[in-house]
Amino acid sequence: MLNQDGNYDIDNSLSERSIRPFTVGRSACKGFTSEEGVMIAARFYTLVETCKLNGVSPRDYFVKVLEALTNDYGDYEKLTPDRINEI
Repeated sequence: MLNQDGNYDIDNSLSERSIRPFTVGRSACKGFTSEEGVMIAARFYTLVETCKLNGVSPRDYFVKVLEALTNDYGDYEKLTPDRINEI
C-alpha cells in the first residue's frame, strides 16, 4: 500500500487484519468439513469484504439483496455491493 510520503509498506498488515475475523471464526468451528463448504464461505467472505471496501453495511446489503430476489428483481448486475444503492 502506498503511504502518504510516496513509499510502500513492507508488510501486508492491512490485508491480514481484514481477514483476521474470518480466520478466527474458522478456527473456532474447527475448520471446514468439505471443499464445498470452503467455497461457500469464500464467496460469503468476499461479499462481506467488498461491502466494507465500498462503504456498504454487509447486513444492509444482504437484506436488500434478499428482498430484491424475493420480489423477482431481474437486474442482477445492480445487486453487487458497489451498485446496490441504485435499486
